[in-house]
Amino acid sequence: MKSYYFAALLSIAIMASSAAPILCAAEEVEEVEVREPHVPTSPTISSSVLTAEQIRQTTARNAGEALQYLPGVLVLHGTRRNHIRISIRGFNPRYVRVFIDGVPVNSASDESVDLSTIPVEIIERIEVIRGPAPVRYGANAMAGIILITTKRGDKNKGMIVGADAHTAEARDIYNQWIGNHLENAEPEHKYYNTFTYDSAAGGGDPRFNAFAAGHATRSDGWMPHSAYRNFSFWGHSCMSPLPWLQLGLTGGYFSGDQDLINPDRELMRIGGYGGGSGEGTGPMAHSANWEVHDWEKFHLGLMANAAMGPVNAYLLAFYYDDFYKLDVTKPNDLGVPSSTWRESDVYGLDAQFDLPWRVGKVDQGFGLGLSIRQEDFRWANSVSATQGVYQVGQTAWTQTWGGFLEYTIKPVPVLAVVAGARYDQRLAAGASISPEDVSLHAGEGVASPHLSFLWEISPRVSLHAAAARTYRFPKLRDTFDYVSGNPNLRPENAWDYELGLNYQPVSKLIIKTAAFRNDVKNLIYSPGKFIEFQNIGEARIWGFEFEADTEQTFNGPLRKIIYSANYTFMDAYDLTDNRPLPYAPPHKVDVSAIFVFPYDLLLSLQYGWVSERETDDLVTTELGAYNVMNAKISWRKKWGTIYAGVENLWNENYQETLGFPQPGRTFLVGTRLTF
Repeated sequence: MKSYYFAALLSIAIMASSAAPILCAAEEVEEVEVREPHVPTSPTISSSVLTAEQIRQTTARNAGEALQYLPGVLVLHGTRRNHIRISIRGFNPRYVRVFIDGVPVNSASDESVDLSTIPVEIIERIEVIRGPAPVRYGANAMAGIILITTKRGDKNKGMIVGADAHTAEARDIYNQWIGNHLENAEPEHKYYNTFTYDSAAGGGDPRFNAFAAGHATRSDGWMPHSAYRNFSFWGHSCMSPLPWLQLGLTGGYFSGDQDLINPDRELMRIGGYGGGSGEGTGPMAHSANWEVHDWEKFHLGLMANAAMGPVNAYLLAFYYDDFYKLDVTKPNDLGVPSSTWRESDVYGLDAQFDLPWRVGKVDQGFGLGLSIRQEDFRWANSVSATQGVYQVGQTAWTQTWGGFLEYTIKPVPVLAVVAGARYDQRLAAGASISPEDVSLHAGEGVASPHLSFLWEISPRVSLHAAAARTYRFPKLRDTFDYVSGNPNLRPENAWDYELGLNYQPVSKLIIKTAAFRNDVKNLIYSPGKFIEFQNIGEARIWGFEFEADTEQTFNGPLRKIIYSANYTFMDAYDLTDNRPLPYAPPHKVDVSAIFVFPYDLLLSLQYGWVSERETDDLVTTELGAYNVMNAKISWRKKWGTIYAGVENLWNENYQETLGFPQPGRTFLVGTRLTF
């Protein structure tokens, strides 16, 4: 992270993005819209909202785990870097856009976001928008949007300190390379332990408030080569110097070291990862002692929200940096380690203006937005061999701008229609291995229309529908990798359709259904590590979602039960290779219940079942179905909370990603003290 980036940001007029109107909304300023925590920002599109209180009822420790029981959402634990990523409606996690207080945090290289680095203690609300994303959220939102809002000081006054411990049962056998042979190795421990520590403080009023939190984790992991250590700090402040003006500052810093997980079994690769054929352990073939050191992530957002008569303006300046170094020892390196480092920077400006007005009895309004992005990606490889050590370094960069126009109208009180269009253009892009070797490339522009509506048929029934074109620009490594990059790649795009119905038969029962279809073209693919990327793919995804929420109140020892259930059916198919898309289960079921007892006792249960699904491996082509039950009991008092729970209650032996078995039965206990 370079200091001149911060100086440049601080010299820019404080701005905020289209995703940030709820970042610093002052309750006492009538001119600025205030959304309730459970109300979606885009009611004409399928979305799910989780509040801080709802997350507290689960065993979730981070944003990724908090989302695992939502319809259409698949949480993928277990990558080689021990990440948690999110797939929405069958799309790869890199197609999901993530915003923290309006700041986009998808890196310039690998666009998927590790949601395990965002602790639940700092989250006020999460909204997941599935399907055709509104045009205001910008490029690369083919799968959907995750909007994370951090806590405010005026709503979280005082100080909280907490700690908890998790103990997970180990798996019986683990296969790893010892010397030049694949051998069975007993687990290092019978149990693997994780300890977390939290502290937070907040204060102020709607006119000026601040919130800050720190989080630390130290873990053995849940299997050999899965240990990690990390620390993060988060801050959020708001002030309203004038009744019509709100200013905000938000940011977060994460630092960690972690091992990289070797798959649990030998995999046969024939034309798979790395091309060619042969035996190995997937991407970690014949390797050991993989570690990520000095992994750092940082984001900063400076925002302003102004209500000038009927015009609302949201402006943002933001910066995001992601850096890590990977150290590797291979048996054929004679014990000499090699290393790789990667750094990604994304920074830019967003401006959005909303002009509502009323003509007679018709409410309508325009939204207008402009944005500009700069993305930089730098990497270098150090390869140790018997002849010595050499290094290859490269820099890639791209500039994009975009704009949107959105029109909303309510011709009658029960009907709302949203029509929008967006255009994004790569102004220029380039890469260099040395200062004299620079390749410039201006990518094509992409237009994306959007149309959606919400029709309140009756006070208990509403219908919504949407159609839109979404897209994803090639990432920098696809375009400019010095071995397999292709600067002529075209953006991937999809036509997305959705039809949904919400029904409330009685006051405390809500039923939601939605059918969806995505026709995807120009998928970017390379059949091997050293083969050039090409636009060769087409895919079709269709399915439907069903969810129901209700509650019952009692007069006995059990005071209340809150139920929630959802089911997702999905048919995701790769039309180019004539096979199902990997890691897109046809069926997914989630059920949760919260039991409220006297004496401030709560018991929460979460159950999830995922059907069989295809992998991207040519030998182990399918993973089996699995079901997981979590339970948590909490005792709440004014001075704090004590809780205990069990994850994977039935000790299910399952994998969400091939080669990475998930933890066994895990016991947890913790406390949060309030001052």
